[in-house]
Amino acid sequence: MIEAPGPQKYSALPIAIHWIVAVCIVGLVPAGFLISRLDESPVQEMVSATHQAVGILVLFLTLLRLALRAAGRMPRPASVLTPFERATSRVTHFSLYALLIVGSLIGWLGVNAYGEDVSFFGLFKLPTLFAKDEALSDQIFALHLACAILIVLAVVAHVVAAFVHNMRDDGVMERMLPGR
Repeated sequence: MIEAPGPQKYSALPIAIHWIVAVCIVGLVPAGFLISRLDESPVQEMVSATHQAVGILVLFLTLLRLALRAAGRMPRPASVLTPFERATSRVTHFSLYALLIVGSLIGWLGVNAYGEDVSFFGLFKLPTLFAKDEALSDQIFALHLACAILIVLAVVAHVVAAFVHNMRDDGVMERMLPGR
């Protein structure tokens, strides 16, 4: 008896990108809230610099993942998905990609408008896109916060869907797990 093949698994690079970005988001969201609660100090500067550098990493990895998708280097959607699940999966993934890119870019603009450079762990600085304008930076950071909230909501939807697939044991969740 020949078993039908399960859903096609992602390759190692997209799996690594997925989980690195997931870990980054778990750290970025609370760090972002912490930055706004801390008084200006060396601790606040360290948390802010780390948040910025990890945000650059998320931007780069998200763009790389989109490039892999555009190059056809990702598996097709799992055949076990219903039409509704396919649609919600596309919307959720597109929303996550868009929010991770837009949120990172908005953070970069906000830091510039605050009057600072964005550095990647001291290795290089991103170009300055805005002159110092603290009132504008406050507005930009409000948009950055809105993106963070939307990212959290999209991640929650994504995690709930993963648990549903795990409970169904339909092979969808295993596509993105390392080492299986």
